[in-house]
Amino acid sequence: MIENSNFIIWTHRGRPEPEHCERAFDIAWMSGITNFEIDIRKTRDHQVVLTHDADIKRISGVDLEIADLTLSELQEHPIDGLYPWVTLGQFLSNYPKSKVSIDFKSDDVLLPGIEVLRKFPDMDIVNGSFSRSRTLTIRKELPHFRSALTPFEVVQAMTGITPQDSKTHKLNAMVPPRQYGIEVVTPRFVRTCNRAGIEIHVWVINEVSEATKLLELGVHGLVTDDYRTLRSIRN
Repeated sequence: MIENSNFIIWTHRGRPEPEHCERAFDIAWMSGITNFEIDIRKTRDHQVVLTHDADIKRISGVDLEIADLTLSELQEHPIDGLYPWVTLGQFLSNYPKSKVSIDFKSDDVLLPGIEVLRKFPDMDIVNGSFSRSRTLTIRKELPHFRSALTPFEVVQAMTGITPQDSKTHKLNAMVPPRQYGIEVVTPRFVRTCNRAGIEIHVWVINEVSEATKLLELGVHGLVTDDYRTLRSIRN
């Protein structure tokens, strides 16, 4: 039996449409998806843009680094050859009623990203990074927003230890179901997070069978490349 049939569905970078472009998020929003997972990096002129990779080869077919380009230069190489790149400020302005999970992909985007987020204090945002130091800096500078667990805190929860910051901050577990062959989302992990009031959102889940297993464990949300498929298991 599914523990949470009203689980949250997050669109992963706006997929299944071309990732991190306005078209993708607009279509998701019109389809009833209000939870967006995005990644951010910094351009040479200190603009914060939505993108996962450090370079634009996969997205635009050109072997250039985002950190070496100004925003204007970046726009000369559209996403999939068609769609303009989107800044973080532009995105948040477009979707003020959304819930957003932001992954800070590099050290150089840390401070400019924080400055952009200061302009949107009332939005429902979860900030995080694979870097423990980046996550803790964001948590310190923007304590009113939710924070993803650091990798160390994830390991703590996996072993049944309650992360200390759960007493003073609103924390979310934004985690894969497994990593390096080790199960992350286990009954013990779920119990530990529930005890501390930490919501669990798992990425990236595209199969109904895997989604069902995770929901039976009691996770709160799923990040997916295919929100249309996962909606089929909602009540």
